[in-house]
Amino acid sequence: MSDAGVWLFGRLHGAAFLFYFFVSLYSASRLRWPWWCGVLAVLAAIPPLVTYPLELWFSRRGLLDK
Repeated sequence: MSDAGVWLFGRLHGAAFLFYFFVSLYSASRLRWPWWCGVLAVLAAIPPLVTYPLELWFSRRGLLDK
């Protein structure tokens, strides 16, 4: 991949991570999650594909219901 591709996709990846980070914090606040749920949601963005099982677990516990 060229330097331009790394520059572009690196910035897109960083923007997606920051978007997920702020949406996680907003969701934790809006849905009144316990503090540890907010921390788990943010940490789930680091390893690949961990957000999906976390979403399933939160859904089963009723943490995604308003």
